[in-house]
Amino acid sequence: MPKSIRGPQQSLTAPPSPKSPAVPFVKALRLVGTTVLLASLLAACGVIAPAKPPVASFTMSPSSGVAPLTIDVDASASSDADSAIARYDWAVTGPANAADTGKTARFTLASAGDYTVELTVTDDGGLSDSVSKAITVDPPLVSSAYEIELLFADPAAFTAGERAAFVDAAARWSDVITGNLTEFNLPAMPANYCGAGGEAVSARPVDDLLIQVMLRTLDGPGGLLAFAGPCRARTSGPDNGLPGYGIMVFDEADAAMLATAGTLTATVMHEMGHVLGIGTLWQQNSLLAWEPSGDPCEVAAFTQPPTFNGANAKAGYVVAGGAGDVPVENEGGSGTRCGHWDESYFDNELMTGWIEGAGTPMPISQVTVGSLDDLGYTVSLAAADAFTMPGCAPGCTALKTQGEGGPINEILIYPVPEDLP
Repeated sequence: MPKSIRGPQQSLTAPPSPKSPAVPFVKALRLVGTTVLLASLLAACGVIAPAKPPVASFTMSPSSGVAPLTIDVDASASSDADSAIARYDWAVTGPANAADTGKTARFTLASAGDYTVELTVTDDGGLSDSVSKAITVDPPLVSSAYEIELLFADPAAFTAGERAAFVDAAARWSDVITGNLTEFNLPAMPANYCGAGGEAVSARPVDDLLIQVMLRTLDGPGGLLAFAGPCRARTSGPDNGLPGYGIMVFDEADAAMLATAGTLTATVMHEMGHVLGIGTLWQQNSLLAWEPSGDPCEVAAFTQPPTFNGANAKAGYVVAGGAGDVPVENEGGSGTRCGHWDESYFDNELMTGWIEGAGTPMPISQVTVGSLDDLGYTVSLAAADAFTMPGCAPGCTALKTQGEGGPINEILIYPVPEDLP
C-alpha cells in the first residue's frame, strides 16, 4: 500500500518505490573495477585481512670511526609477513649525501660530521617502511705516520665530552709515536675475545692500531674503573710484538665522575698507554727485573722490588733526575703492581698507578716515551712533557696517601699467548 504523509493543511501520497535490480553482490563488485579494488572492499568489509606493510631493519658496520670512513649496510633482517620485499632503497644524508639500491650497500663517508643512514623497503604490493640510524664520523686524528683508530662499540652511550676525551688521547699518543707500523691483518674477533665484554669485530686490515672503546656498568662509581690492554699483537716482521688491536672498557659511572672532575682525558690517556704496551708488554719483552724472579711479578713477595731496565727509559730517568734502573710499582693490586712507574718516585707522571686530583697535570715524561722506544716503536722525545722527579725522591712514600685522586682501580689485559712474539 502507498505510504501517506498527512499534515494540517494537506494530504500527500508518496509514489511507490521502484524495486532495485536483484544483482548478486560479487557480480556487482566485478562491475566496479580491478582486483586491487576488490581486495580493498573485501578488507573493508572484514571479509579478508588487510595487507601488512614490510618491516625495515638493517645492520651497519662499523658504527663509528674517523674520516674517510667506509661503512657496509645490510638489510637482510628486513621482513614482510604476507608478501615479498621487492625493493631496497638507501639514502645517506649529512655533510655529503649518497643513495643506492639493493639488499646490501657500501658507502664511503669522506668528511667528518654527523650522518643519517636511512633504509626504505617496498613490497610487491606497494607498501613500504623506513628506518634510519645515526653515525658520527670523527676528523682524522693527526697528520702522523702512526694512526690510532677508535671503534666506539655503542656511540650513543658517550656524551660529546666523553667521546672527545678518547679522540684527544689518541691524538696525543700519535704525537709521541711517529713511525708507521706494518699493516696488521686483524682476523675476525668473536665477542668477549679479550675477556672484558668486548663486541665481535669483523676481519679487517689495521694501520696501525685499532682500539674498541666501550662504556659499561661494571660496579658503579668508586669501584673498578676500567679494563684496558692489547688483545692481538703482530707476530712477525720488523714490528713483531707490537699491538694491532686492543680494548678499553670504562665503568660509565666512573667516566661521568671523572668528566665532572676534569680528569677524564688524562685517565683515558693512561689506559690507552696500556693498550700501546706500557705495563702490559714489559714482562714479555724481558724489560722487568725483580726478586724472587721465580714468582709472577704481580703477586711476588718482593725481596727486590721490580725495576724497568730498557736503555731508553733509563736515559729518560736520568733526565728527570734519577739514576739506574727505573723503579716500577711494587704495591697495589694485580692491575697496579708491575704495570706502572712507582708513585713514590714519579708522583704525578701519567703512567703511575695513582690518579691526580683535579687541576694537577699528569705529564708524559721522557721515561714513558723512552719505554715505548724500548718496546720497538719509533718515537719523538720532543713530544714528551717537561717532568722532574719530586724533591723527596727516591722513596716519597707519602705521595700514595696525601689525598690525591687515589689509586687507579683497573684490570690490565694482555695478548693471549698465541699472539705473543
